Amino acid sequence: FDLGAQRRPVDRDDLPEVKLQICEYLDRLRSGRSLDGFEPSLGLVVSKDKIRQDPDFNLSMERYRRVQKATTKYPYAHIGDICTVNPKKNELKGYDPNTEVTFLPMADMNEHQMTFTWHQKRRLEDVATSYSYFAENDVLMARVTPCFENGKAGIANDLLNGIGFGSSEFHVLRCSEEILPQWMYFCIMHPTFRESAIQNMTGTGGLQRIPRQFVEEAQIPLPPLSVQREIVAEISGYQSVIDGAMQVVRSYKPHIHVDPEWEVVRVSDVCNVNPKKNELKGYDPKTEITFLPMADMNEHQMTFTWHQKRRLEDVATSYSYFAENDVLMARVTPCFENGKAGIANDLLNGIGFGSSEFHVLRCSEEILPQWMYFCIMHPTFRESAIQNMTGTGGLQRIPRQFVEEAQIPLPPLEIQQSIVSQIAEEENLIQSNKELTSRFERKIEAAVNRVWQE
Repeated sequence: FDLGAQRRPVDRDDLPEVKLQICEYLDRLRSGRSLDGFEPSLGLVVSKDKIRQDPDFNLSMERYRRVQKATTKYPYAHIGDICTVNPKKNELKGYDPNTEVTFLPMADMNEHQMTFTWHQKRRLEDVATSYSYFAENDVLMARVTPCFENGKAGIANDLLNGIGFGSSEFHVLRCSEEILPQWMYFCIMHPTFRESAIQNMTGTGGLQRIPRQFVEEAQIPLPPLSVQREIVAEISGYQSVIDGAMQVVRSYKPHIHVDPEWEVVRVSDVCNVNPKKNELKGYDPKTEITFLPMADMNEHQMTFTWHQKRRLEDVATSYSYFAENDVLMARVTPCFENGKAGIANDLLNGIGFGSSEFHVLRCSEEILPQWMYFCIMHPTFRESAIQNMTGTGGLQRIPRQFVEEAQIPLPPLEIQQSIVSQIAEEENLIQSNKELTSRFERKIEAAVNRVWQE
């Protein structure tokens, strides 16, 4: 997965190649061989003396990468020559101070989407001093970390009275007649621009920002307007497919019609809640087992993939115990509300331990684990669980007693299996839509790269 906020899947695992390159580097050092000609494709060799030149001893690779401008058959232009960067507010002289305008906080800007929908309006006199000004068709780009890295940018449209104000952490780009706003958006979202922008951020820690001067001096390819329109039209077609697929993904929620004739039981009648660890007596303490921190549990997905293993003796005391086919459910806020739950599968030696903030449900022969999962993800169960949380603030938890006494519908096993199979087919279609989205995102990248020629 990439390191962006969305953690998008990448096409291949580069860690084996990284390991080979590190091993070659170490072998050369240990054997006294020269590093001349050694250029790792997935990293950089930087001298200590060069790192010492920065009093912060910054170890970000991007700080030292030699960026080469991509070759292109189209001319490059400085952004400051084809855009007004951060237009002046004195354009609004003469407007009634009570004029209602669009207001856009950073939280309302989408990530990796050209369009955004505004939800707030304010009076001009209330925002004119402290906020960023923009107008119809201006391109907005977050200038502060981590919003920039997370892809917060977009094009302003349908503004109230044609005027917008928003977070002071936006750079605003007003395009001249030489460049389409859509092409400008694709350029500032391109890796070449973004990597260079990150290298040139100033400030410390979480307050690093992209300077206005960097934006004005950055160079982007500027094909003729006819070529820009052609590429924008092509990408718009791809984006329509992505938007449709994502609408399906966002809208889908498994629906189970509960027949009033079905038996209703308590969870404790059909599940062992939080099985005891003494089941593991007799196991070698050094047995390797699956370890699952809360961060590795998916949201609103039945399955999860574990990434860590530990020795039994290192986890047996402080963590939640589970086994193959057990249902795990976060018991703490906000993890429960965020939908962190799943079914354990393919565990190392059939044993798992994880966050102490899980409730574990071991199903009897009367109930399928998948049916139990659907029950704890049903709005009726979830709303009741939230009402019955105990504790204060961010430490509210669902009591074990609530889980044990909660009532769920229990149809015959054959009906459970039929419904589970139907939902599995629907989720396969949802997965296909996610894969379609990834495929068309790559098409968009390829379309822009034809101009950058990378």
